[in-house]
Amino acid sequence: MFGRDRVGKKLFRAIQDGDFGDVDGFMDVGKPARKRKDRAKDLPPDLAELWERDRKKKAIRKQERELLKLQAAADPLAPKKGGKKGRKAMLAAAKLDPTITVVPNRVIDMTTLVQQIRRFLDDLDGPLSMSLPPCNKHTRKMVHELANAFNLKSVSKGHGDARYTTLTKTMRSGIQVNEKKVARIVRRGGGVDFVGGAGDGWERGGEKGGARMPKHREGEEIGKAAPKINEGNVGFRMLASMRWSEGDRIGISSGLRDPLTAVIKHTKLGLGATL
Repeated sequence: MFGRDRVGKKLFRAIQDGDFGDVDGFMDVGKPARKRKDRAKDLPPDLAELWERDRKKKAIRKQERELLKLQAAADPLAPKKGGKKGRKAMLAAAKLDPTITVVPNRVIDMTTLVQQIRRFLDDLDGPLSMSLPPCNKHTRKMVHELANAFNLKSVSKGHGDARYTTLTKTMRSGIQVNEKKVARIVRRGGGVDFVGGAGDGWERGGEKGGARMPKHREGEEIGKAAPKINEGNVGFRMLASMRWSEGDRIGISSGLRDPLTAVIKHTKLGLGATL
């Protein structure tokens, strides 16, 4: 007999007999148990230390899982979960600080979008579609133009700030790419972050009569003047919880000594470009 059955029968007998003296002891059985603040308080010292180490390991593994989820949500080629959870993860990844470098393959501007499209096309055995971060109407228009230049099919889905674009390969994708058009779109969208919903910078800068957004100049390093990430940043706090401190390098191999840089070159179309 289950505990809830015994409680139910005892309560029924109390109602039947009119004796409610013992009812208070089991009226709270259906409620969730209260969490103890210090579960190891009554344990022997060696078991308490073992429990504390195990708790810290679980917390680190949880942080690592969260980082992997964030990386998958930010990678346009990674498979995405559908429904509300999938949209929530995409929005969270899109709102991350563009200067965070521990999340690879992110699309943060038109330059990184072109890089990810080329990666998408080069992976012949990879996925047939890629999902981009949510962005405003004007940015989506530029994405559709880029898709046309690469001979990709583009479709926008969702509503409001969560509206995003999906690119799909066709039989002609990657063949006779219009590199001049690609270069024009990248120049037109330079200097403005990709992420954000309706009303962000690209929409203001792209409309007729609006103030023009500043563009990157030839030879300028992208993100060089970005502000330093501090404790208020979610990525900083996530790494700090995994015992990372400022100045440390990340990964088993300690990563690169000097981080990769992206330098603007308006005078060149890049590797594999054809006129």
